[in-house]
Amino acid sequence: MESYVCRREQIIPGILVQHFKSELTDKPYVYRIDRLAEHTSTGQQLVVYTDIQSLETWARPLEEFLSEVDHEKYYRSSWIHRFKIISER
Repeated sequence: MESYVCRREQIIPGILVQHFKSELTDKPYVYRIDRLAEHTSTGQQLVVYTDIQSLETWARPLEEFLSEVDHEKYYRSSWIHRFKIISER
């Protein structure tokens, strides 16, 4: 099932997501969600995810992960949200 990531409960370890920039370039920008984490000082929730090609691991604030694409900056993008689910566990 392919759906846009837009709710916290959709962020489940093991799912694969695709970043909106894949629409604008030749790179697929596919990531595996590893876990949710909490920043030790601020308590801010973070999404920890790994690029399935390079195996680089990234962390992004949950609010930003679930946010919409900045259509002023990325006016060519037709996506609404930054990420979409491409494979569920």
